[in-house]
Amino acid sequence: MRKAIFIFIAIILVAASIDWIHSCAELKSHKEVFGRYLTYADMYEYKDKDYDYVVRVPSFFTAQPDSL
Repeated sequence: MRKAIFIFIAIILVAASIDWIHSCAELKSHKEVFGRYLTYADMYEYKDKDYDYVVRVPSFFTAQPDSL
């Protein structure tokens, strides 16, 4: 009886771990990944004193050397 209970619990644990691994390994679209990064990113503020406006941008946005 003990062996049957142990085997039953082991089967449940293996099935649960396979389901968990499978759910973590699903491919997500670029839109979902970007949305998640954007939700949790630190935001920086750019203040333009000449035109009096403020723009908030995520910290992972970087200016390219050849950009205007």
